[in-house]
Amino acid sequence: MIYLLARAAGATPIILVDVALSRLEFAVQQLGANIENVVHVDANQSMAEASTKVLQAFKGIKPDVAFECTGYSMPIHTCLGVLEAGGCLVQVGIGAPVNELSFSELLHRQVDLRFVMRSNSCFEDCIRLVENGVVDPSLLITHVFPIQQASEAFRTLSQPESGAIKVHIVC
Repeated sequence: MIYLLARAAGATPIILVDVALSRLEFAVQQLGANIENVVHVDANQSMAEASTKVLQAFKGIKPDVAFECTGYSMPIHTCLGVLEAGGCLVQVGIGAPVNELSFSELLHRQVDLRFVMRSNSCFEDCIRLVENGVVDPSLLITHVFPIQQASEAFRTLSQPESGAIKVHIVC
């Protein structure tokens, strides 16, 4: 969804980074992301290796805004590593405790941290964007289950190999 919103806002370039190749393929095939702007990083890569790959996609120009949507330590640090001094990291949700941020480095680089959890106070804007056809969240639905199979729906969503992006449960 962040990709769709950034694209609708005219952001360029938009570089998508993920450890799951299937999610990047989905972004290219279903959402129209440019193949040159997707970066697959290995979960076992160091932050320096991941940062180098991301910067190569940006053609060496550090971004001034990064949206980090996994909430895990390595991707957060990778975003901070590639971000321009004075840039902004928007942390969308949280996946695991992250306790090792260097506040002195953030202070010296003047990085602005912003946190978003469950889209507080932006529902009206989102509804307007959907109503006006600016974004189509249905593009993200990869699996549909009837309410009777809700347990299976949650299992599917929790298994990365399922290729699930968003799972819809129909009541």
